[in-house]
Amino acid sequence: MKGALAVSLLAVCIVTLISSRDHASTDHIRVQIGVIPNTFAGERAALRRLADEIKSHPKAQVYEVDWTSSWEGLFHLDGEYDRHDIMYERKEERLWQGDYNGSGGYDKVTEQMITDIAKAHGPISDFAKYGCPEFP
Repeated sequence: MKGALAVSLLAVCIVTLISSRDHASTDHIRVQIGVIPNTFAGERAALRRLADEIKSHPKAQVYEVDWTSSWEGLFHLDGEYDRHDIMYERKEERLWQGDYNGSGGYDKVTEQMITDIAKAHGPISDFAKYGCPEFP
């Protein structure tokens, strides 16, 4: 009985993750990277994935990477408290970071900056070191 429940739960997780990718268009790339309990580890993983998506889809205009810090958040049973996302708008050169507290980010962010910070495993706050103005 427990084995069947575990297999069912795993199947739901896989379908959820795959369907998140299926909603992407060629202009807006959106991926879900799963459950990462530590917020800063989630940010670093999201930046690395964002850099990969920019490289893989050079004509897209918007890139979004979502993750959650709990299994409840993955299934949207958390009241949105555990869900996080990073979004990059190529034309505007704007990087958004959002969670249940709201959103904010940095302007004048280039694709190369994202790649550099991702390779260095730096936090999102490293964009300030590049002179990117922060917005609320």
